[in-house]
Formats: sequence, C-alpha cells, structure tokens
Amino acid sequence: VSEIASRRGKRAFTPCAFYNADGDTLEVYLSGEEFVARRVDGFLTFFVSPDDRADLLGFTLKNLKRNLRDADIRWPASRVLSGAFLLSLAVYLWERTHAESRRKDGPEQRTRESLLDLYRDHADERIRLRNPEALLAR
Repeated sequence: VSEIASRRGKRAFTPCAFYNADGDTLEVYLSGEEFVARRVDGFLTFFVSPDDRADLLGFTLKNLKRNLRDADIRWPASRVLSGAFLLSLAVYLWERTHAESRRKDGPEQRTRESLLDLYRDHADERIRLRNPEALLAR
C-alpha cells in the first residue's frame, strides 16, 4: 500500500470555494494545508496556519446573499472564478459592513491589510466554486 501511495505522490491542491446555504456562508480555501479558524467579526473569518497565525490560508464570508443583495451585486454564473474577483468582493463587502466605524487603525486596519495581502498573493489564481447552483438559487 505504501508503495502505491508513494508512486501516486501528493495530489496538487487547487484553490476552491464552497457555498454553505444553511449558514449563507462562502468558504474559500486557498491552500490544502491544515488550518484553524480565526473569527474576525460577524462577517469574516480567516483560516490561518496553526503554526503561524499570520499565514492566511483562506476565509469565510458570512451572510453572503444578504450582503450581495444589499450591495446590488449579482453573482456570476461561473464554476471558476478569479482570485481577483473573490478577494475584491471580500474587501468591498467587508468595508461596507464596517463603513459606519470609519476607523483607520487597530484591528480593523489590520483586517483590511490582511485582506489586501490575500489579494496580492492570490489575485491571479483560478478558484473553483464547488456548488455554484446553491449560490445562484434564490
């Protein structure tokens, strides 16, 4: 068995996203590495490395359909999305949910910088949405 496994090698990880209709949450996985969830607020959770909490491996956007509707954004009918689209959306929606605070320092600024770091690192990626029909359903 170990010989067969070693011949196969490790399968390459492909960034992917999954829409959880029960929680109205978009889960985005940018790495196949082990992670822990770090809740930022009621809208955003980061997936981080258990060894280095600054190493961002993915994120979730909560209340996604409501936030898309409130921002008058239509979800594209595509199975493969660009990292630029998903991460721009994350930055935009997160900033919309925090517009009233107008804070430019502290935790909110660090969260914004973390989202922008993710954008810089993953904008060129193609991210497969595993269940687009769930997000397109009304």
